[in-house]
This record gives sequence, C-alpha cells and structure tokens, in this order.
Amino acid sequence: MAMVEKLFSVMAMLWLSLQLVLTA
Repeated sequence: MAMVEKLFSVMAMLWLSLQLVLTA
C-alpha cells in the first residue's frame, strides 16, 4: 500500500503544479 500512497502523493503534487501553471 505504501507504493500506492507514494504514487498518489506524486500525482497530487503534479496536479497542483499543473493548476498553478494554468492559472498563472
């Protein structure tokens, strides 16, 4: 499960970064 949590956290960070780029 640790692998899934790490992958989810990475995807969340990428999503936040994408949102920042789109709103910039």
